[in-house]
Order: sequence, then C-alpha cells, then structure tokens
Amino acid sequence: MKKSIFVIIAILAISEHAAALTLTVESGKVTGATGVNINGTIYNLSLTANGGCADLYFGCNNDSDFAPLTESDFAATQNALASVLQSAFDSGFVANEIAGCSDMTNCYIFTPTHAVEISSRIALAGALLDVTGVTLQLLGYGFGENVNFSNFANTTWGIFEVAAVPLPAAVWLFVSALGGLFGVRKLKARQLAPGSAVSP
Repeated sequence: MKKSIFVIIAILAISEHAAALTLTVESGKVTGATGVNINGTIYNLSLTANGGCADLYFGCNNDSDFAPLTESDFAATQNALASVLQSAFDSGFVANEIAGCSDMTNCYIFTPTHAVEISSRIALAGALLDVTGVTLQLLGYGFGENVNFSNFANTTWGIFEVAAVPLPAAVWLFVSALGGLFGVRKLKARQLAPGSAVSP
C-alpha cells in the first residue's frame, strides 16, 4: 500500500510539470504562451504594449505589485521570455509578428519582477528578438513606475499568471483502479476475519 501511495504522489508531481511551452497565436501574431516554466511553477504569458507599468502592475512601485514573480525569479523570468521568443523565432515569426511590436527588425519583451532600492526604479527581466535570433536583456534599473511602451514600436510587456495545470486523464484512471483494488482487499480481509462466515 505504501508503494502504491508513493507511485500516486510521483505521478501527481510529474504531471505538475508536464505542460509544454506552446505559443498563443491570434490573427497571425504571437500574443503570448502557455506552459511557461519559471523556477518550477507553470505560467501563462500574455503580451501587450497597451498601458504603462503602473496601470498593468498595480502601481508598479512595490515588490508585491509584481506577484506572483519575485526578485528570486528574475533570471528564470529572463530565460522564460527568451524561450518564448526562441520558440517564435524557430516557428518562423519575425519581430513585428509579436504582439505590441511593429518594428520589423527587433522586439523586446520586458517583465518587472521587483522594485530596486534606489527610488522609483524597477527591475525588468527582458529578452530581445531580432533578425539574428534571441538575446537576454537587462535594461530595467533605469525605468521608473511611469514607463509606458504604448508609443514604442519595438517593446511590449510580458504579463505572467500562474496556470491551472489539469491532471492527465491517465492519472484519474490510475487512481480509480487503485480505489477498486483497496475495496477488494478490504472485502477479502473482512471475509477472512475471525467469526466471519466463509462459504464452502
């Protein structure tokens, strides 16, 4: 029984990380991605240049404004943004086919993760897609809470939300089968208990 419980826990743990990165494409533009892994948590990403940091991130001046991401997620967020852009690049998308970017040569995606100690500054994890490929960018320490990319032809926000990862159907089938086995075992134990009637 302990072995069976361990197998269930292992399957559940694996299923949490089973989501693969998939681009979200609308009207020929990459508007985000699902299954984005940042430090073991799976996120959905949406891209927009409509609005400023303060509008999109609850004021954009305290660490709590950027939840669920934190300072410890900075490097992983950069890598996640680069993975999304790399997937877009590998799929044949160019810079102006990324939501929020109209420039044909390059597109930056930035996501704030934390406020910096110096006043009115935020740290933006970033990645760049251009005609040669994808690179990481760190330009965040110079930005304040009022930064707005609405008028930028080559910059967009990346907004992350924790994804609800459904369990694969096989897990539910396995759990149901185990429930049936436990029921049969309990019935046999009851039949073999002292004083129980045993049919010939």
